[in-house]
Amino acid sequence: SHYNKCGYDVGIDNTLTGYIGTRHLLEHGHEKVLYLNIKLNPGDERIRGWYLAHQEKGIEINDDYILSLNQVEGSFEKMMRILKKLKVTAVFASNDYVAGRTMRYFFDQGIRVPDDIAIIGCDGASFVDFCQAPLATVQQPIRPQVEKMVELLLDRIENKELNSPLANINIEPKLLPNASCGCPVRPLLSHYRLNTSASLERDLKLNFNQNQEV
Repeated sequence: SHYNKCGYDVGIDNTLTGYIGTRHLLEHGHEKVLYLNIKLNPGDERIRGWYLAHQEKGIEINDDYILSLNQVEGSFEKMMRILKKLKVTAVFASNDYVAGRTMRYFFDQGIRVPDDIAIIGCDGASFVDFCQAPLATVQQPIRPQVEKMVELLLDRIENKELNSPLANINIEPKLLPNASCGCPVRPLLSHYRLNTSASLERDLKLNFNQNQEV
């Protein structure tokens, strides 16, 4: 796992993930971006990227703009009170499910996305294309990770390595802009997009044996 503090073989650059998602929203003209996650994690490297993106723009940011669903006991109403108090106009969510459900609540409350609040998710799940406003996301590409892991495994087998040191290889995430961040709707290039494990089985049966990242 790339969240393992002891190291890992192959994972995603999580600092870059938080950085490019936050930077993109700031480039749309938002003064500050709220980071929304499920629970507070002192070792969350995406928060470091979120912070660095503000720092690069000369924007002072503090922990008031880090909000966990655990902190508000999963209550949209409590979450919304905090967003209104902080006058939030942009949200970077730690995964696509949090972003998608939050967007649904925004629409239910008459909050326009991205006009009133822009939002970007994270992971690259297939459902992002079908949200009320197609969801921008920072893709955590599975295929390059798997390819690198297989390559690493084959090398270790060939070299008869035992107890090899952890490789700590980081794969770069990829920003996929879309309507929810204020960009034009990204065109659909194929019927199904295979990326996250939650959609692997379904998409594999329906993507005509094609592996495409977008």
